Amino acid sequence: MSNPFTQFTRSATEFRQAPLKDLCPYVPPTFASVFAALPPGAVVAGGSVVHLLALNATGFKPVDLKDIDVFFTAAGKTPELRGPHVVNAIAKFERRLLDARYRYSPKSVLGCTDLLGPKGGVLGDSVVELVKFATFEDAFHLIDGFDIVACQVATDGTTLFHHPCALEDIEQRVINIHRVHVSSQMTVAHVRRYIEKGFTFTGDGVQKLYDEVLRIERAEPQASVSVGAL
Repeated sequence: MSNPFTQFTRSATEFRQAPLKDLCPYVPPTFASVFAALPPGAVVAGGSVVHLLALNATGFKPVDLKDIDVFFTAAGKTPELRGPHVVNAIAKFERRLLDARYRYSPKSVLGCTDLLGPKGGVLGDSVVELVKFATFEDAFHLIDGFDIVACQVATDGTTLFHHPCALEDIEQRVINIHRVHVSSQMTVAHVRRYIEKGFTFTGDGVQKLYDEVLRIERAEPQASVSVGAL
């Protein structure tokens, strides 16, 4: 089987999308059950999608899976990102998981809700995290806020949305910086986490991180929201 990532190059500058089944013919039960419960506008993004892509890459050892992060977007329905349809989508997804015998985790962080998979089920004690502190216009606006290029991947279970260089960086296990989080220490922590997962920080990446951290520290406080590489 040929590596499905080889068709992607660094030539494009805009975000891309592709059928998820073309890159991930194998979807474990852990992900399949979550995808089946996703309402319109909800996407899984970041490190868990990196893990899923890794599982399907020839000769590629998967990275550790901490949790499955689910984000909610307006999906083009209204400029009001906190519109009723978004609130209803969050409530519907949460109810679907509870009906599937998920249970609330006492370790949920501010702005998020963590649910544990059913005991003894195919998910074991895996964690699904509902990210509620921000709603995004669409999947592309969401991943544009991530700091590490390899983590700029999201899926609604059918389509993969990604940075044009993300799949290559995942395949080669390298860290390139897309943007530095408004809290630069958070990006430094994300970089450290991915180095621990076996990724290598490129020379260009080190320089960009250094330059961006200096710029942020010298600038006035910024109002933009960046969610990092979860």
